[in-house]
This record gives sequence, C-alpha cells and structure tokens, in this order.
Amino acid sequence: MHLPHKIGRYRVERLLGTGAFAVVWLAYDDSLDAPVAVKVMTENWSYRLDMRERFLTEARLLRQAASSRVIQVYDVGELDDGRPYFVMEYAGRGTLADRLADVGGPLPTAEALRLATEAARGTAALHEAGVLHRDVKPSNILVGLGPGGRDRVLMGDLGLAKSLAHASSLTLTAGSVGYMAPEQSDPDGAGMDGRSDVYGLGAVTYELLTGKVPGPAGSIVPLHELRPDLPAAVQGVVTRALEADRELRFASAAQFADELSSVIQELVTTGSVPDPSPEAVPAPPTEPTEASDDVPACDPATDAPQPLPQAAAPAGTRRAVAPRRRLLVATAVVGAAVALLAGGLSMQDRLALHTSTAAHSSAPRVQTSKPPADATMSAKPTHEPSHTPSPSHRGSEPPRRTGHSTTPVSASRSPSPSSSPSASASPKPLYIRRDQQLMPGQFWRSDSSTVNMQADGNLVIRDEKGMARWSSGTADRGYRAIMQADGNFVVYDRAGLSVWGSGTAGHDNAVLCLRPDGDVTVEYKGAVLWSAGTGH
Repeated sequence: MHLPHKIGRYRVERLLGTGAFAVVWLAYDDSLDAPVAVKVMTENWSYRLDMRERFLTEARLLRQAASSRVIQVYDVGELDDGRPYFVMEYAGRGTLADRLADVGGPLPTAEALRLATEAARGTAALHEAGVLHRDVKPSNILVGLGPGGRDRVLMGDLGLAKSLAHASSLTLTAGSVGYMAPEQSDPDGAGMDGRSDVYGLGAVTYELLTGKVPGPAGSIVPLHELRPDLPAAVQGVVTRALEADRELRFASAAQFADELSSVIQELVTTGSVPDPSPEAVPAPPTEPTEASDDVPACDPATDAPQPLPQAAAPAGTRRAVAPRRRLLVATAVVGAAVALLAGGLSMQDRLALHTSTAAHSSAPRVQTSKPPADATMSAKPTHEPSHTPSPSHRGSEPPRRTGHSTTPVSASRSPSPSSSPSASASPKPLYIRRDQQLMPGQFWRSDSSTVNMQADGNLVIRDEKGMARWSSGTADRGYRAIMQADGNFVVYDRAGLSVWGSGTAGHDNAVLCLRPDGDVTVEYKGAVLWSAGTGH
C-alpha cells in the first residue's frame, strides 16, 4: 500500500491498520507537536453515499461525546480523490482485547474489576451525551497513557453507535456475538436502550475475569464454575449485568460502575484483593499497538488526562499496604534476577520473558473478534515473513495493537517462546469472525494450517510444513481476502470486485475456522457450509 506523505496538514509516519471500510495512519501534527491517528475511508466504499455518511457519523458521535473517557476527534477533511477522513488523538496502550491476548487468560481480579469499572464510566459518558454504543467489547475499549504513566481507559469505535433518542425504534440486528444483548438480535423486539450496553459491559467483565467470551444469553456458564475463587459479591454484580431480561439488569452503565466500585472497595478493605488504584498498581509502559477496523472496534485517540477513580481503602490502610507491596515487588525482582542467572536462560527465553512486560514495538497487528467460548486461540493477521516465521519474532519486534483505531493491522501470529504449546499439546482451532481481512502478505495461522493472502493476489492454504494444499486461483487478480459479516469468505481485486468466494453468503455471523485437522471451513451454528478440503 502506498504511503502518502501527507494527509491534509498531517505528516504521515506509518500505517497503523487496514480494514474493510477504512485505513488508519499514524501521523504527526507539526503545528501542535503531537502524534495523531488519521482514519481514511477505503476507495472501494467511498462512492457509496450511505457508507460515507456512516463513516462521518462515527466522527460526529465521537465529537458529540466530548468526554475524557471517550476517544476524541480533532478534525475532518477530504482527500484530493474525494475520500473522507477524520483525525483523532493517538492512544498508545492497546485495547482490553490486547491485554487478554498478552496474558493468555483471565486478568488478576483487582485489575479486571478496575478496568471494567472505567469502561462502565466511559459508557455512561456516552449515554450522558445521548449516544448508544451497541458494540461494547474488549477490542473497542482502549487504554491510553494517563498522568504518572497510569492507564486511562477510553471507549472507542462508534461504527455501530446510534442516538439514544432513537434507540427504542432500532430493530435491526447489530453488535458482536457474545457481547450482544438479546434485544439487539431480535428484530421484532421493542428496540434498545442504555441497558443493552450494560449487557455488553457485563460480558466484558466476565471475559476479563475468566478469559472466555460468555455464551448465549440465558445459557452462560456461571462465573463460579470457571472462577470458584471469586467472591460472591463479584459474581452477583456480573450476573445481574448479564441478565437476559433487561428489566433485571442494572438501570444504567453508571449504576453498574457504582456497584463495581463498591465491590472493589469492599474487597480491598477486607484484604480479598490488592488495591487496584492507579497509584498502587502503575501500568507498565508500552508503546502504541494497532487496532482493527470493522468500523465497530476502536478509533485512535486519547484525550485530556483523567485520573482513574481509586478503589478506596481507608487512607491509613493504603499507606500501610503500599510499602509492604513495594517490598514484595522488590523481593520478587531480586528473586527473578537470581533465577535468570542461575538457570542460564537462553537469550531467546530471556527475550520472551522481557516481552511479557516491556513496551511493545510499533509493528502493526490486526484486531479480531473474540472466538467462541470453547475456542482457545484468536485470529491475528500478520505479515508473512516466510512460510515458517520464527517464534522469536514477537521477542525481536513485539507486535501490539494501538488502543486507538478500528482498522485491522498486521502482527505476528506466532506465540512467544514462553507461550508456545508443547509438543504434546493438542492442536487448537482458530476462529475468524465478521469483517476480518487479510491484505497482501498477511496470514492467519493455527497449529495445523496457515491462510495466506500472497503478494501476487493468490489466497493459499498451507499445512504445518509450509506445503500449499489449496489456493483460490486468483494470482495476478486478487488483492485482499475478507471473512464478511454475511458469512461469505471472499477475495477481492483492487477495484473492489469479487474474484473468488466461498458461496456462503446469507449466513450472518458465520465464522471461518482453521480446524485442528488442518481443514479450513466456513461454519454456521455448528454446520460446515464450505470446506477447503485440506484436512490431513
């Protein structure tokens, strides 16, 4: 993709991400001496007046919120070829989806509750501005840099957002599976209100605490079965937010935030969890990462610093706890150093250990929807360095998503040495959901197969040895591959015309699955609609 020198007055530095509807660039505003993220509509959609309006509506709603808890828009404009763009603040600590992926499971209880509380505050700010988000999920909740190096949680990606004033008349399905309230998928229902976003917040909190996306409303695995160690108060708050009947949920995002805050205070006071306040748990510095664009995901931006609310233990308690925590941390650091020296770790292992807490590089990474609850891997399209990229890629140039944009970007799918499955580990499926795409040179990889959009335009499926087992036959014609929201897996040329498709349109929210046996399939409600026949 051609790197423009400037977009308006903004000097372009590098690509942050590409998606189905937009491209996001990291740029620099020389006048304000600050980095910005510029979101530009893709050429193949710019002629559609309805899509142009949807694109600009997102910018207007972000601007309407005007909150330090919501990603802000600085400017809008139009390129010489007529494509619209808007300029947002640059948030650099990724999304909550990134954080879950980095950990590979649930977050510590105190951190999970603190982040969920801040997300609820941000959603409440949107509601106060008259905006219904409709797609609250970890990949749309960003983490920026706050005062003193602390985390600042921001709500982003308003691609599906609507005015609350008209929410009761919304009857079309919208949202992401696993985070979508029942009323969002019922065309014959009574519309939506702020409680629909409360359900999404409950689903986010559930995932932060368990590492799993909740199942369908009404059949969600109870928290205590996945986390029997969680206090009853935590389970009660999350369960209420996930009630299928919205009349039983919290009345507002603000009320949900207040309840979470009260639970945190109770747990800190009783010593059940460590103090999750920013002062007690400063976030490790990280560099911006990339996000993806489904146009409901996360838009680049950070706004004026806003201190995170502090879960309150009594002042005396905090003063007593902080020194003890610092002593424990210091002891742990010394112990880790001794272990490294005594164990004689290889350089690669030390690098992998370092990347678990060090700042991530600016290498782009694609944002993807979370797989079903039983899935154990998530899709992260990446640039194809070779047919067998080294697992140490993440150590040498650790990719991460910038908590600031909705557009997918490239990153290494390979696990770090410290997280690589053992030789005896069972292969895991990889699920790719709606509107996720591969640009030339990017790929999705599971343990048994790789789906690669080659630079020559051919979509190729390879086995674990790098042998090609299937291709779309679109060499010299294809450009990008998309798993569309309508269930069709399609290869498009540069003009936006389809040159190959799986023929599975009409199955909204179907998923592309890289199966453990090496086959690649399009699946809908457990049924296989298309197979590449690459099982082996």
